[in-house]
Amino acid sequence: MTAVPAAELTTDSVDWTLTLPAHGSASLVLTVDAGRPAPALDASPPVPHAARDDLARCVRRGLADLDALRVTVPGLPHGADVPAAGAPWFLTLFGRDSLISSLFALPYRPEFAAGTLRALGACLGSRHDPASVEEPGKVVHELRFGELATLGDVPYRRYYGTVDATPLFLALLAEYHELTGDDALVKGLEGPARAAAGWVCGQLDRHGYLTYRTDGPGLVHQCWKDSADSIAFRDGTPAAGRIAVSEAQGYAFRGLLGTARLAERMWGDTGWAGELATRARALRARFADDFCSPDGFVALALDGEGRAVDALASNAGHVLWSGILADDWASAVARRLAEADFFSGWGVRTLAEGQAPYHPTGAECGPTTPHSRWPVLSPPAGGLTRRGSRRVCSPQRRIQTIGCRRCSPGWPALGARVLYRTRIPARHRRGRPRLHWSC
Repeated sequence: MTAVPAAELTTDSVDWTLTLPAHGSASLVLTVDAGRPAPALDASPPVPHAARDDLARCVRRGLADLDALRVTVPGLPHGADVPAAGAPWFLTLFGRDSLISSLFALPYRPEFAAGTLRALGACLGSRHDPASVEEPGKVVHELRFGELATLGDVPYRRYYGTVDATPLFLALLAEYHELTGDDALVKGLEGPARAAAGWVCGQLDRHGYLTYRTDGPGLVHQCWKDSADSIAFRDGTPAAGRIAVSEAQGYAFRGLLGTARLAERMWGDTGWAGELATRARALRARFADDFCSPDGFVALALDGEGRAVDALASNAGHVLWSGILADDWASAVARRLAEADFFSGWGVRTLAEGQAPYHPTGAECGPTTPHSRWPVLSPPAGGLTRRGSRRVCSPQRRIQTIGCRRCSPGWPALGARVLYRTRIPARHRRGRPRLHWSC
């Protein structure tokens, strides 16, 4: 930061001392460089042997973009650098977003996962507050430090309106330890993990599933498809009441099993480990009864009356990643996601074509987005890869490298009518410059 004329610069102010004649004027120029040096990237990141050069460039580009979004959250533990949700509007900690991006980057940037886990563990909910949707043990959705949030004009100073960040916190903690063997971090986060697991179990005890209300403050839908029209039946009727989205149940299943492993191996609590594993198995059985559609797909959600929301949506790919589906059902779902109404040629559509709520440039009702594709391809345990659906996996991997070159910076949302015959993807009308799960 430089000032002309010279000024006294401190961490929170710029002071000029000027002498002006009557009716005089002066020009003050302040130049701020908001960049920060990115850590050196790996010279040879591990990539598949096929199309190695393209994939290596894609990996390096994504890591460079992700490193550019690294932020330190004020008031949270030292060393808790996290991937901000996106620039420019979301340059802060988001629970779900930072967790998922840390899962993406875990083989390459495990420090992101460590920072995200520390940061979110430090601001778990501790009380019941309807205004911010805070509950004990719940992972925060969003932190804001601006004027509107500080004055309470918007509920986002610490906003907890997310149904899926808490089980994802548990899942990431287990995946992080599996990859890194970082016993110290896992032991240090035992308390937050127990509190988060308590919130998940409490939801299951009260409602049978992880649910959210659609009539509270802030977001209508508290899942990754958080636009107001994103959860609807195939005929376009909006889902209402207390909603249980399918992928959140899968996250809960994976998170409970991962926490059970940590409880047994790291925290010496075999009794609690057995209880968590039993809860996960019971959740899996209920899910099979309630979320299996007549056509063998996965229902998008259950509405407030317990009806299955029958829209064909990419959320099923997240369910595949979670491991909650039995093998035969998972294979059928993987094949269905590879059909032409889902697979656009550039990725899996958020909503299959031909349904009333489908719109190729809607927020989450049709476009191909990185978030709709990550459980299909991302390690560990990408859904279609696990189920042998290479018919769609190979094109998607090839398309991802094309997207890395074509869609600079990052990998934005794409219009859903883009097909193989199109050489250049259509940028989404609301495409953001850089979101961390596109990196």
